[in-house]
Amino acid sequence: MNKVVRLGTVKRWEGGRSMSIYCEIRFTDDKLSISGVEGPLPSGNCLGACGQIDMHLRSEQASIKLAPGWTRGKLARFFEVWERWHLNDLRAGTPEQMAELERRKAEYTDRSTSHYEWACKVLAEAGLLEVPNPIPAPQDDVSREWPKMYRYGTAWLREEVPQDVLTFLASLPDTDRTPAWV
Repeated sequence: MNKVVRLGTVKRWEGGRSMSIYCEIRFTDDKLSISGVEGPLPSGNCLGACGQIDMHLRSEQASIKLAPGWTRGKLARFFEVWERWHLNDLRAGTPEQMAELERRKAEYTDRSTSHYEWACKVLAEAGLLEVPNPIPAPQDDVSREWPKMYRYGTAWLREEVPQDVLTFLASLPDTDRTPAWV
């Protein structure tokens, strides 16, 4: 899947010029990537932010004047999918490890400690810092012993994107305007 959507428009500042918000959705080789651009210009620049614009737009959803085919519910779901499934092939933990961190995320309040250090501490307390290795041993290299245990953060793991998420993304309305980069 390679799809461009236009969420709608926002004002650059109160009373200022409106700019369209575009997002590109790519799902290739079981990897999902979503990025966006606010007010793209033919020069390659833009009027607003670009990249992971969902981080600030999530809290500004009400200010977006929706493009045709979008609803507030659809927009909210899109941001949820973006946050949860973007870069599904770059997970630091197994599903069990990630679930424990999600369950205890409210405990991460001391920002002087890195997230990784906090995660290792939490997982160690839960007995989940090292779990059975989910990565299969390579069949073409029998010269070394494959680790039986996986320690959080020692490799990038891929989490399969559920079919209902892919169906939702495919169902989003295609852009109704041609972005400046085309």
